[in-house]
Amino acid sequence: MRTLKGYEAIEIAEEYDLPLFDLDYRGEVTVEETKQFIASHRSPQSFALPNWPESDVEGEHLVMQAFYHLLLEKRHAEAKLDDVLATLEKTPIHPAAVELALERLVEQNRLNLLSVTKESITYQIPRTIYFKEEFLVQLDDLICEDCAKLDLDGPFHQACLDTLTKFLGEGSFTLKQSCNEAI
Repeated sequence: MRTLKGYEAIEIAEEYDLPLFDLDYRGEVTVEETKQFIASHRSPQSFALPNWPESDVEGEHLVMQAFYHLLLEKRHAEAKLDDVLATLEKTPIHPAAVELALERLVEQNRLNLLSVTKESITYQIPRTIYFKEEFLVQLDDLICEDCAKLDLDGPFHQACLDTLTKFLGEGSFTLKQSCNEAI
């Protein structure tokens, strides 16, 4: 993270309609107020946007880490903007940078926009990993036909589940993150 100062901060703030932080008077100011202050001979370097990612990639990486944390720790593949901001609370990142990263991740199909309401926006991690047919055929050779369907809502035979767990634990699998590729 870095603090953008001067004309770079003003340019970003103007582009995204964000307030700037006045370093001299320790408060937020609008872009228009900033331009008036500069016209009255204040230094542009006294205006900043704090906690801005070094790059778009850094911002996107932090947001995806927040989603993966929510997925692994809380078992949720979807999150509201507020949930993402709360997860990133210990990582100082400007809230507007988070929103911009979320928009870019949706454009890249790395996140799905699930719903938009007056109160919040909800995003979801898409499920993009598929099993190859060869993998499923291997399961047919290891466990019974009913258990090989991998119906997670249905029961498994204890012996099949033990064999499947052992197979997955000892196997070497590669994952491809694409709708067209599979493991």
